[in-house]
Amino acid sequence: MTIFRYLIAIVAISLMVSCVSDNTSLGGKPISLIEISSISETYNTEKGDILTITPTVTQSINGKELSYAWEINQTIYSNDKNLTYTCDDLGTFNARLIVTNEDGSEFFPFTINVNSPYEEGILIISNGEQGESMISFMRKEPDSGELISFVEEDCFSLNNPDTHFSAYVSDVTQSNGAVILACKGDDTANNPSMIYYINDKTFEVENIVNTSEYPDFKPIKMHICSKGIGGTSYPILTENGEVYEFASTEGTVIKSASKLPYVYHKSTVFYDSGTGYLYSIIFWDIEKEIPLQIMTGYGPYYCINEYAEAKNRDNVNAQSNIFVGQNLVKMFQPKLSKAQMLTQSPELVIISTSKNTGMLHRTIMPVDFWTTNKNDYTVSLIINEKLKIIRFGGVSLLKEDSPVVASNQHKAAYIGDTNKLYRWYYASSNMLTAGDKPFATIGSNSSIITSVELSDNQKEVYVTAYDPAQQGKNGSFYIVDSETGEILKEYLNIAYKPIKVIYKR
Repeated sequence: MTIFRYLIAIVAISLMVSCVSDNTSLGGKPISLIEISSISETYNTEKGDILTITPTVTQSINGKELSYAWEINQTIYSNDKNLTYTCDDLGTFNARLIVTNEDGSEFFPFTINVNSPYEEGILIISNGEQGESMISFMRKEPDSGELISFVEEDCFSLNNPDTHFSAYVSDVTQSNGAVILACKGDDTANNPSMIYYINDKTFEVENIVNTSEYPDFKPIKMHICSKGIGGTSYPILTENGEVYEFASTEGTVIKSASKLPYVYHKSTVFYDSGTGYLYSIIFWDIEKEIPLQIMTGYGPYYCINEYAEAKNRDNVNAQSNIFVGQNLVKMFQPKLSKAQMLTQSPELVIISTSKNTGMLHRTIMPVDFWTTNKNDYTVSLIINEKLKIIRFGGVSLLKEDSPVVASNQHKAAYIGDTNKLYRWYYASSNMLTAGDKPFATIGSNSSIITSVELSDNQKEVYVTAYDPAQQGKNGSFYIVDSETGEILKEYLNIAYKPIKVIYKR
């Protein structure tokens, strides 16, 4: 009985093998099998590119008529043998080729990634001799991670040929999927002061805020969080020192009548935690000779001894104000690395001069100003060892309009003066003077450094400069090693006079 069962099993297996080995047939008629090749599983393209795919299609029985269907996002796009696809929209698209003959169909699925040419990289705003505004952009290549070359044209005009870009672009920031641009204008009907929202992937205009109803609105610094929150107003400092409130999600501008109604220094500090819920903005009240803080939309809080009295400007006097009798030169906040942000609080460096003696003062203090006693929960100004005040004699190279960026990691400030880049250890007991050796020399003898920025890892300093001896695009971009001062790369004549450089994500 057992032997009989084995015989039945062997016969069954042999019959199954015979079925697989036979030529496929349909009702006794051989089937022509289709095979598709020469198509990749993934295509990476950029917006505006034309993707062409030429497949190789074979049949096991030649001569049968074939039909084609290219399906993209479950919609038939073309019935041609070869695909010619215009990449108009950004995103990831599921696609497949369907090839059919009288016996059946064969499918080949694949993915099309349409990437932005402005995905991530260096963005520079600049002004021409007549105030012409320009955006220059250099993309980071997604595969290599390298910065390659700048787009040759003005990226605003290139992507918005029917939209006028007002004169004297003065500031740029990135927030909530948009690049926000502020323009001072030139007091003509064609060039009013404006704020533009452009999509941070396509650079196409999404919204324009015309602020011509405020003749004095000449914006120079926007303080807008990278993750703005609806209903929140952010202060914009103007050329004359006045502040306007800007609701970034609503796109409205009003003069700050209650919160910041006085005149403030052009040097400000903006610490953005990246959360949208925690940020600090430091202004300098020129009349009262004191820094003040806007903390996550609340304030202002003046930097005086008693926290309970800090919201009242009338409480600022010679007894409560440690900065009394001083003129501000510059304020900056040394940037924290990503690792430092987890364990350290941001610091504020203030350079000021005595009105009486001309003596320079350097003050280092926390951006938060105050500390809370854990025993009795009293709040007081952070003084003594944390409020490091040093006085210097002599003349400093650091001026009100000096471009500055600082690294907390290196305890160094990188400062531009004419075509020289200096590195100053801001926590040392020495002030930067004309006798100090330059860290790097940028461009020609007539070049002038206009802005500086740090890379995320703080290993590189991004420097912009222009040469007033040249006409047209006289602005250039340099990458400098933050440790050695070596110029790693230079990109010449890619902008007008640069105003600001940022790393756009």
